[in-house]
Amino acid sequence: MSGKNAFLYLGVAAAAYYVYKTYILGAGLNFVPLGADLQSGTVAIGVQNPTNTPVTLLSFVGTVYNGNTGIANVSNFQGITIQPNAQTTLQFKITPNYAGIAANIIDQINNGVSVAVTLKGVANVGGASLPINITF
Repeated sequence: MSGKNAFLYLGVAAAAYYVYKTYILGAGLNFVPLGADLQSGTVAIGVQNPTNTPVTLLSFVGTVYNGNTGIANVSNFQGITIQPNAQTTLQFKITPNYAGIAANIIDQINNGVSVAVTLKGVANVGGASLPINITF
């Protein structure tokens, strides 16, 4: 085997490992609702890693919806490692969207009261963006 072929194989192996770590392991994470506390202004979700490899969650950003109206934003840019075969809790401080809250109140006055809270966002897992949609 020539040096060029060995270098090529090493490059292909490195690329395959990167794809595995970024997309396969990240896609294996489960995001589950743990609760929302309106008095303290926080939302909590559990991030479960059912694999045998630690996975790094670099950031998370999202919008809290009631029905189809965005009423708050959440974010976490601290970065955490989700250990293998474990669950880690992410707790977000809610940043209210006052225009969305007002629109939601008007909608509920006109159409009746309903509570259907959903968190839609994007998790950056090892460099890959994973869409998240969690119903509370």
